[in-house]
Amino acid sequence: MKASRLKQMVPGFALIIGIMAGTALAMVPGSTAETTETQVGPTPVQKICSASCKPCSVQAHCGQGEGSCGIWRCTNPM
Repeated sequence: MKASRLKQMVPGFALIIGIMAGTALAMVPGSTAETTETQVGPTPVQKICSASCKPCSVQAHCGQGEGSCGIWRCTNPM
């Protein structure tokens, strides 16, 4: 293979590897809370701050950096 042909192929390989790495990183979970699909049974729904898992009823209860108040499943309690 000629060196000039190899030089033309290198940017293509770099692009493919970059896309594969980006796709792999997109599949890694990064948030600490997940939304719940459905509630089973008559259990009351409790809202929590998405980042801190702190109980809340309105967004004002979640301070700076604690995420948004909503129906979440806590996966990383502090």
